[in-house]
Amino acid sequence: MNPQPRDDVAQIFDTIKHNWDEDNVQFLVKSYSGIIRHIIENYQILPLTNVLDVGCGGGILSMYLSRNRARVSAIDNLAEYSETNPWLTREIVKSNLQTAGVNFSQVDLAKNVFPFADNTFDLVLCQDVIEHLPCPRLCLTEIRRVLRDDGVAFIGFPNGGSLRNRVLRMLGRNPLYSAKEWYFEDVYRGHIYEPTIEDIPFIFKESRLQISKIIYRNDRFEPSGREKLIRGLVKNLLYLLTMNRRFTHSFIVMVTKGFT
Repeated sequence: MNPQPRDDVAQIFDTIKHNWDEDNVQFLVKSYSGIIRHIIENYQILPLTNVLDVGCGGGILSMYLSRNRARVSAIDNLAEYSETNPWLTREIVKSNLQTAGVNFSQVDLAKNVFPFADNTFDLVLCQDVIEHLPCPRLCLTEIRRVLRDDGVAFIGFPNGGSLRNRVLRMLGRNPLYSAKEWYFEDVYRGHIYEPTIEDIPFIFKESRLQISKIIYRNDRFEPSGREKLIRGLVKNLLYLLTMNRRFTHSFIVMVTKGFT
């Protein structure tokens, strides 16, 4: 009988809700916890020993894994202060992770090597990270370096060729952000490049990571209370219409070291 993960979504929510945006936190916790549950239940990776969460953000994946008795390290380049995302500041996230028994290190994923020895981790998670990096090469090669020879990594990112993005482009809209946001607001936009299904072989071959499986995700959009019903229905419909894998919402790529 395969080990089953502890379902501690409620406890994670209670840990971070006082610092996070109430409109987003419950959806994010359920979404990321759902990702790791899927991985644990389908790929027999329990029991875990050493786990690395690359680009941990608010620490949801790290806290979930820590509650499943893994020894978790988390790294990210978090700001000391953020007016737009005050719940993602360095001290708040570090405090939440320490409470959960997770070791946090401040690392610029695009510029710094990871502060760990070679062949350290059984499992490496990198969820919704590489699309934020101006160049993901160092991050991906570092994942390979710290991954054990018998370890596995799951690297997730949105699909630049998703049905939603294609429809928006046909309508003359940029799927990442609006022209007004780009023109008037001098802030970091987030996604720099969203890979497509055609990009995946190149990215991981160059990083000397062997693809074991590609998980195709079609999460439906969850409209917040502020959005009009029709907008939520239209976005949900776009996801439900996604039938071809190249149009899927996002990918999680399961990789091993593979190449010598």
